[in-house]
Amino acid sequence: LIALESRSLRSKLPDNVLSTVVGLSRLHQFSSLCRAPPIAFSMGWNPELKMESQMLELPSIPVDLLQEKEVLHELVWRLNLLGWSSRPQYEETWMSLLSVLNVSHDDLSNEEINAVSQSTAVVVDALCCLLVATLGLPVA
Repeated sequence: LIALESRSLRSKLPDNVLSTVVGLSRLHQFSSLCRAPPIAFSMGWNPELKMESQMLELPSIPVDLLQEKEVLHELVWRLNLLGWSSRPQYEETWMSLLSVLNVSHDDLSNEEINAVSQSTAVVVDALCCLLVATLGLPVA
């Protein structure tokens, strides 16, 4: 998925390669790992991997890392590309994004207020995309 973030490389790949990579990334065995932005690991996120039902599970990204613009953008890109595959995953994604909106605005500089505003816009856009994607699914 890291290679797919580059538009120039993505445009050179045949459609069947792109759809195969996305399809494999959506599988329960890989979903949790593929949804995690690599930049979060380079910024010090060292999650404890859990093995549940013969699948690797990563915990949610901490809120302080989601406040970082690059981490948030990468996460939203991955969420928009991969979507969600189960109700618990949808709820966890929703709560993670909502946690970004719950930031105290007390004693912030103008630069920090600007960054919070940009993060809020990205999160609202991501939540809208998540809802629109959900509308396209059949009701069980």
